[in-house]
Amino acid sequence: MPTLLCIDDIPQGLALRKLMLGEKGYDVLTACDGPTGIEMARQNPIDVVVLDYKMPGMTGDEVAEIIKRERPEVPIILLSS
Repeated sequence: MPTLLCIDDIPQGLALRKLMLGEKGYDVLTACDGPTGIEMARQNPIDVVVLDYKMPGMTGDEVAEIIKRERPEVPIILLSS
């Protein structure tokens, strides 16, 4: 099954995505901020990134730019609430 990396500063949102996507058979990695998510993208084989747009410290745009530069083959989905 594909591995997804979910990055969001709201723990409840991460937990909900992990539960819902896990029930569909995906392996779900989570990170609570941009720097942690970038490091996880560097260290793990991932197929997709699901990324919150508005986070403190680093915005989703900044995180997406770094991950895309280092892992151009990985699709990134930006979410905004």
